[in-house]
Amino acid sequence: MKFEVGQDRVQVHFLVAYADVIFGFKRFEEFFGLPLIEAMVKVSEERYTSLFSIKGLNDLFLFIENNIIQRPDRFYEKVRKKFDNDHQKTIKVLSKKYDNNWQEINAVLLAIKYISIYLPALRYFEVVANRHLKDSFSKNNVKISNEEIFILSSVDSYSTLAVKEKIDLLKIALKHYQSKKREAYLEDIKNHTNKYSYIELHVSTRDPLTFLDFEKRLKELFKKSKIELHLQLQELENRNIKIKNQKKRILEKYRFNNFEKDILKILEFISETKVKITDHICLLNFKLISAAKKLSKQWGIQEKLFYLMFPDEIKKYAKKQKLDKKLTDLIKGRKNAVIWARGDKLKVFFGKQANIFLKKKITQEKIEANEISGTPIFRGVLKGKVKIVKSIKDFPKVKKGDILVSSDTTPDFVPIFNKVSAIITDEGGVICHAAIVAREMKIPCVVGTKIATKILKDNDIVELNAEKGIIKKIKKL
Repeated sequence: MKFEVGQDRVQVHFLVAYADVIFGFKRFEEFFGLPLIEAMVKVSEERYTSLFSIKGLNDLFLFIENNIIQRPDRFYEKVRKKFDNDHQKTIKVLSKKYDNNWQEINAVLLAIKYISIYLPALRYFEVVANRHLKDSFSKNNVKISNEEIFILSSVDSYSTLAVKEKIDLLKIALKHYQSKKREAYLEDIKNHTNKYSYIELHVSTRDPLTFLDFEKRLKELFKKSKIELHLQLQELENRNIKIKNQKKRILEKYRFNNFEKDILKILEFISETKVKITDHICLLNFKLISAAKKLSKQWGIQEKLFYLMFPDEIKKYAKKQKLDKKLTDLIKGRKNAVIWARGDKLKVFFGKQANIFLKKKITQEKIEANEISGTPIFRGVLKGKVKIVKSIKDFPKVKKGDILVSSDTTPDFVPIFNKVSAIITDEGGVICHAAIVAREMKIPCVVGTKIATKILKDNDIVELNAEKGIIKKIKKL
């Protein structure tokens, strides 16, 4: 059977992946009105890959076409109401203080239950919505750029945690700009750390930011002129107003029909949902990491073993001082997992069994091509050497001027964006993470190729045409 990648993320533990399936995917029928299509999640070396059967996806796309996209306004109202409800529930469970570690972890699992279905679900709505929007533009001869679609899809009513943190740190820098003495800003940075230590926990495999991290950032701000700091602050505080004004000008430029306006509203909602969920993930990871450290210490085990446990195992031993040796040995043997689900059925495999199950389920395809196409994001034509990046472990091999090729990108890729000359991804569209970064940093970029990581290998030489969205393999520079 053929499967298609739904999401491909780095630095995700088995525990989170399992919770994603058992609590999130199980809401598939509630969300779509269809039973859960056959799906698998593969977790190998903290890399999370969700796969959905192509037959099931075809049925899903047909369902979306027939029942939702024909009335996008009805879809928007239905899903918006559902997400607002889940959003509030998530805030409630994550902001509450709990008496013990299990309650803390259970709150995290509840949060995953409320939000995890939205990212894979809205990905498919986005694909269908974009296709219908472009078809409508073509039919009505609307000559609109991807950049303008991106602006119309951007969030203008919500500021992310990352933006709020930058604003507050700039205010601290301006407040103490004259003295720049540690004793003067000490209390402010302590409070800032308490408030924002979790803002980069997009994954559950890193530690929260510390006082020293924020102090280092503050000192970097002190190196800039006061005028520069004021301009940065003004730009961040006026970001939403700027986007609203840009949207207004674009809407005045084109005469969109009601269908196109409804689809653009859906794309804007998808963008807003993504950033809100990202903020939730940072906080739930913070709580999970905190509880994991305490319980691992309590049981006298390595923290990485904690993340190989099932929720019911954690609950059973949360108040005990150690795990049974039999359970500890069992956990140590849990490597490379596959979680399979279809309808109400669920199976979990580890190690060799996981590999055997995957081989039985997935038809191995040999893909050959000298030319790959995708969606052009930021324009540019160049030649360069490819580096395939699957996780943070691959970052050291990326050299200045290399072309980054990945399934997708996440905020954790920031350290290597300054090195690369271009970005190519398998997944994504005009509002994906790689697209946003490419525009901000002016890096030539092509997304949604589907097969780039399967076709290209490290050190392959390619010619990238980000004007047309085409990548060609060539023999030499």
